[in-house]
Amino acid sequence: MKIINRTMRNKDRKIEVTHYVPASPKASIQIFHGMAEHKDRYKELLTYLALNDIHCVIYNQRGHGPDEKKEKLGHFDSFEDLLSDAKVVFRSMPADIPRFGLGHSMGSIVLRRLLADDLYDGAIIVGTGSKPNFKDILAEKFLKVLSLIIPRKKLTSLNKLSFLGYDGNFKGREKNRWLNQDVSEIVKYNSDPYSGQKMSVKALSEILKNIRYVDRIRHIRRYKDIPYYLIGGADDPFSHFGRDLEVLRFRLGLHYSKVDLMLEPNARHEVLFEENKVGIYARIVKWVLDYEQK
Repeated sequence: MKIINRTMRNKDRKIEVTHYVPASPKASIQIFHGMAEHKDRYKELLTYLALNDIHCVIYNQRGHGPDEKKEKLGHFDSFEDLLSDAKVVFRSMPADIPRFGLGHSMGSIVLRRLLADDLYDGAIIVGTGSKPNFKDILAEKFLKVLSLIIPRKKLTSLNKLSFLGYDGNFKGREKNRWLNQDVSEIVKYNSDPYSGQKMSVKALSEILKNIRYVDRIRHIRRYKDIPYYLIGGADDPFSHFGRDLEVLRFRLGLHYSKVDLMLEPNARHEVLFEENKVGIYARIVKWVLDYEQK
């Protein structure tokens, strides 16, 4: 296995892309990290996949990671910019083997937008969620107006309302305990200078708008008939404890022939970082390589 770093450009933005390259790759995966984290957190997953003959491509999304300017951390102007970056990075994937997308949390929303563009041979949607309630409609409208007034402002109150309230579902004192039941992973996340940062009003507005957008049936109908693998924690409050994944499986199953769901017991939002993460990695490898062998 080799690790190769390269710089790509999307207009005025430099994108630092990392490839994990096996000696004889059988498939490739483009990975999209979640909100308020960065690509280096995924080294263990990427190494495991590459050692099992899967070429991996990852980069930091706008507003994230140590290669972003400090004043831009936690902010991006438009979800369309995230999609544009993703398409640039996609071009670096090897074209002679099956190409998959894997997105976690906010990254799953990016992937679900991209699925309408017929890029991938399969999709692994991890830790996704829905915002279907009336209060979510009101929140979307409120954030849209506020983002016109103070787009770059990072309001503690808004960030708490958006995500930190999930902590109340679990016993304990650790901040962000809704992410993981493995306390050591929570400690690592909370001590990471590039994880858990506050997001700007505009970024939060764009995220909520697109969470709601990708649930639209007319958007789902634009996908192609490729394999879909939905993965989540049964104890994840962001997915309403797995309900959103079950609803998405049903909706995809109305139109597409291969839709699989893995709801991991006793796992919270960051299912790829839970105590049984290696078992989950192994199931991802099997699912991808089963497709490659057909």
